[in-house]
This record gives sequence, C-alpha cells and structure tokens, in this order.
Amino acid sequence: MSLDPELEDLKKQAYEAIDSQDPYSQKEVDAITNLMLIFSMNDIDFKMAEALCQRFIQSTDKDLSHLAILCVSHIARVYHRKVNSRIMKEIHQIHQDQTHQNWGEVDLVLDLLNVIFK
Repeated sequence: MSLDPELEDLKKQAYEAIDSQDPYSQKEVDAITNLMLIFSMNDIDFKMAEALCQRFIQSTDKDLSHLAILCVSHIARVYHRKVNSRIMKEIHQIHQDQTHQNWGEVDLVLDLLNVIFK
C-alpha cells in the first residue's frame, strides 16, 4: 500500500529536518515548525511526530525547542498517547536545569502529563 504522494513528500522533508544541524536559517525554522505542527496536530504519523519532537526538544533554537515541548504535550493531551521514554528523558533533563530557556514550559508539561496519566 503506497502513501499519499503529499504525505510521502512531508515525510521526506521531516527526515531531512531531523538530519539538519543548528544553527538554522529562518527558512529552515519555518519548514521545521510546519512539519512539527503537521505531524503533531494531525493523526497521521505519531512516530514521525515523536522523532521530530525528540530531535528538536533540546535545540539551541528556543522557538523550535519550545514548539517540540508543546507538541509533546498536545499529543499526550489530545490523543491520550503516552510520551515515549526517550522524550521523557529529554524533558526531565531540561527540568533539572532551572536556567534552561524552556524550563517553565517543561514544568507545565510535566504537571499536565502527571494529571493525564495518573
């Protein structure tokens, strides 16, 4: 069974984004942002959404890191999907460092996950 050509193209772009390196141009940030939103906000491929979130959750680009954290919480909250252990490890690493650029968002996400999966 073949995938929709548009979805195949999105997956190709996602794999390219995962392989990209900091620092990113604004065009790359925009493309990565769109891919994270497409895969996280739609029920099309949660493995790809998780791969993108895991790749960018510790990005030096604050906006990409922030979005990855929000996408993880969205997937858990809306689709009631447990966060994979690799991503949880990243989230806890950020939470250990209260000076991290996205510590506040991580703190809120951990509280949310505790409520959802209690």
